[in-house]
Amino acid sequence: MTTPVAAREPAANAEPLKVASRIGGSTSERGSGGTFDDVNPARPSELVAMVAACGSDEVEAAVAAAAEAAPNWAAVSPMRRAEILFAAGRLMREQAESIAQLASREMGKPIGEARGEVGAAIAFLEYFGGEATRLGGEVGGSVRDRVSLLTLREPLGVLGLITPWNFPISIPTKKLSAALACGNSAVLKPASRAPAVAARIVELLLEAGVPEGAVNLVTGDGEAVGQALVADRRVAAISFTGSTEVGWRTVAAASARGAGVQAEMGGKNAVVVWDDANLARAVALIVDGAYRSAGQKCTSTSRVIVQRHILPRFTEALVEAATSVQVGDPLAEDTFMGPLVDEAALAKSEHYVERALRDGARLLFGGSRGNPPGFEEGYFFEPTIFADVEPAMAVAQEEIFGPVLAVLACDTFQQALAITNGTPYGLAAVIHTASLELAGEFVRRADVGCAGVNVTSAGWEAHAPFGGTKASGYGIREQGPGAVDFFTRRKTVAALA
Repeated sequence: MTTPVAAREPAANAEPLKVASRIGGSTSERGSGGTFDDVNPARPSELVAMVAACGSDEVEAAVAAAAEAAPNWAAVSPMRRAEILFAAGRLMREQAESIAQLASREMGKPIGEARGEVGAAIAFLEYFGGEATRLGGEVGGSVRDRVSLLTLREPLGVLGLITPWNFPISIPTKKLSAALACGNSAVLKPASRAPAVAARIVELLLEAGVPEGAVNLVTGDGEAVGQALVADRRVAAISFTGSTEVGWRTVAAASARGAGVQAEMGGKNAVVVWDDANLARAVALIVDGAYRSAGQKCTSTSRVIVQRHILPRFTEALVEAATSVQVGDPLAEDTFMGPLVDEAALAKSEHYVERALRDGARLLFGGSRGNPPGFEEGYFFEPTIFADVEPAMAVAQEEIFGPVLAVLACDTFQQALAITNGTPYGLAAVIHTASLELAGEFVRRADVGCAGVNVTSAGWEAHAPFGGTKASGYGIREQGPGAVDFFTRRKTVAALA
């Protein structure tokens, strides 16, 4: 069994927060739909925050405020925009521990991971702060005498940013910092399971010097708020991160009215283990990729493809490693895996366990709710491993977003590659091998946006492009120098000397 972590006493200052919408210079602790509760998934009876339930009226007002602020923010010099983002990074560093603790309480991420996510968010602020000063164009010659051609980058105007609950610190920060660095105003719609951290990030940006109206926050139901934001014709582009189902609806709705759209969606990420791999290292990285954040990452390791003749040795080592995963209090320093985000996520993991058993997969480890002492009401699920999984089974094809790992066998490299590419998704894939030839072929032929060799499937850096193929991603990649292509448009200028 996994190692349980004892309960800690709730923090003495854990009074429920009040999360307000932020529209222009105004805040409101109640939306047109009243308020809704934001609870701790480790202790669902613990109220983390009371949140304004916004609707289409608030979206209308937020977009209007952003549209009014957009010209003035676009006119701010790139150096000043950079200074503001760097200042926000310093503020976030000063408030790092309180932000991390809030994220742990709000969505169940272990405190060590939450601190790491704060670090990633600071990296985004600093990276895009630097990009603000590098938004240059190009100068070239013309076929016409004495005419020069140059290109300029201009902001798009108002951007709609829709973010998920599983990375409540880094993803809102990433989208906001990129949008603001390029001179756009923004309306942020965070997931209803992680609004309190998003509100802190917006407050921090305003404190750093972003003017009121250039960044706005609307909280509430994804259907009511998200759809209204996507439909508003004043919103020039939508940057979305979330489920594949909602992502494709967002792409369709935004594209239908001519808006720009980028969507980072789901994954069914594979790790191939070859017989020449460092087995201990591979197992450690697979456990890290599969069970950090309780498997609730789009880049989580969900499938492991292993050469058949090393399968017994591999599965023995994998099960042994899974037994040491400590499940418990997200705020405890030694917790490896916390709860799932809510009852629906818990039920989804249970569904796929039952489906895998019906399909003929063999349960090696876990497979049940696993509440540690002191957290009997929490949404905890055991780290789970299935063997004898066939590529067509649902557990090997569909995104579970929970700590359920499928182990598949292969005999040849071509089989391993076919299984890797044989799902609707194409986000991340990794091979563990000592062979440079195999590693190179895998990287070239894996139909994914992010490929790795002897690393984990999760964890990609701020300055590197991030996104997937097929059902995992749409549009221009997030992150890296190419990200500014989504947040700006180019203007071509011809000038007679």
